Amino acid sequence: MKTVKLSDCSKFPKAKEDGELFARTKLFHELYKTEHTLRIDFDGTYGIAHSFLEGLFGFLIDSGCLTMKEIFNRLTIKADEYPYIIEGIFCILVEYDERNFDNSPCS
Repeated sequence: MKTVKLSDCSKFPKAKEDGELFARTKLFHELYKTEHTLRIDFDGTYGIAHSFLEGLFGFLIDSGCLTMKEIFNRLTIKADEYPYIIEGIFCILVEYDERNFDNSPCS
């Protein structure tokens, strides 16, 4: 399993655009083009804004190439310093998945 440390990219993950950029440059290729399981390590940052999480997971779902089920099966989260974000991530995934249901351009 490959681990991607958010702190290697940003110590202050705050904007939705930052989340989209992180998803696009560090996660999408690994999740879409390969069959690897990927771990995101959220520890080592100075907080994580909800807008960053919306950008990150919204991008993965909005791409239409990954379903919520695929993301859950292939992505693990390490957030020992921020355990509360797990529920936030789940809510974001459900919201975006429902919004994009049956709109996959990658089918």
